[in-house]
Amino acid sequence: MMQSTATIAPLAVLFVLMAIEAVVARHRRGDTTYRLPDTVASVGVGVGYFALVAFFSFISIVVYDIVYERWAITHHARSAVTIVFTIFAADFLYYLFHRASHRINVLWAIHVVHHQSREQNLAVNLRMPWLQPAYQWFFYLPLAFLGIPPAVFLLARGVSISYNVFTHTRAVGKLGPLEYVLNTPSHHRVHHGMDEQYLDCNYGGIFIVWDRLLGTFVPEGKEPTYGTRRRVVSWNPIWLNVEPFIHLAKLSRAARSPWDRVKVWFMPPEWQPAGVLEASAPPEPRDVESRGSTASSIAQMALSVGVTVVIGAMVIMYTGTSSTMPRLALLVLLLASLGAHARSLESPGFAWRFELARAALLLAVAGWLDASGARPLASVALMAGGLSAASGVLFRLGRRPRGSRAGGAEDAAPSMSLPGS
Repeated sequence: MMQSTATIAPLAVLFVLMAIEAVVARHRRGDTTYRLPDTVASVGVGVGYFALVAFFSFISIVVYDIVYERWAITHHARSAVTIVFTIFAADFLYYLFHRASHRINVLWAIHVVHHQSREQNLAVNLRMPWLQPAYQWFFYLPLAFLGIPPAVFLLARGVSISYNVFTHTRAVGKLGPLEYVLNTPSHHRVHHGMDEQYLDCNYGGIFIVWDRLLGTFVPEGKEPTYGTRRRVVSWNPIWLNVEPFIHLAKLSRAARSPWDRVKVWFMPPEWQPAGVLEASAPPEPRDVESRGSTASSIAQMALSVGVTVVIGAMVIMYTGTSSTMPRLALLVLLLASLGAHARSLESPGFAWRFELARAALLLAVAGWLDASGARPLASVALMAGGLSAASGVLFRLGRRPRGSRAGGAEDAAPSMSLPGS
């Protein structure tokens, strides 16, 4: 339960900060920093990530513990000096991990979901690659060999993750002398840019000194164009995590040389096999669609996504219990919900049908949980089922008449602007 609280509480704080940022950005710049489809996709990726981590996070912790207990050259005490050293050392190792994630194709295929948003806002923090925990732990093993206690390592990572939340924003300008030492929002905006002068730079987590020392630092000039050059026009969190691997597989299959078919997985993203041409989309100006979402459409989707967040929280809360099947059922329902939100954005008529079906499934899960003795979770599932039913009714009542739909999915995407804008 303590681990569940440690995961859910920061997420709740982040959602509050996102709401504040959206309002502040709107009133300060008349800006639509949050677009509804993009935000729904970001939240979906984040909820899926934390639910999956609840299943598999123990792997990295166990590996670190084993290395620390069996092969550490010494064992350091939990002192202030050890904590400060670990924060700096872990940040340098994060730099190496982050740089590798951008320069090795198979790792970039995992990491790229974090860069697919065409906005730079606090919601981007939620775009955590689902497979990243499968390899990130490897980069931190030197700390285990050096004898850094697991608790101190986890504290240092917590400091880094907490600090990085505030680097994903356009609301904060340059911060004077701090720009020379810290990875500020200005430096991280550059990192998320796809403009030619902003590619592959500013990898630091807390500190920017690693980039300055190793030649990967670029200061912010004009505002970056956010996103990736090879765009994936989708709001489905599952597809956003899977599609880069499908793309690499197709590129590998198209290669003429057997050696190139292997190399493509380990070369930098800009590398192309001989005889294979793939155009890279030039940077486009940041677009803010003129058609704003109504208060009604935002409320409908917020309620629907809110139910999904509750399901994700239930998956996390179930971590550590002896019963696996209810948690697997909730995880399947969660993944189905994430895909359904994307479908709902493209086809509003689908949304109310899905919500009513999800409500029925949640009520069945509530009965299952109650019968297995997990009554607090059964109450949460019952509440989520009621909210899902209410969401279905709202979608049905607010369904618009069918009309012509011009353009692609991205062009039809409403921005999350306030009514009356």
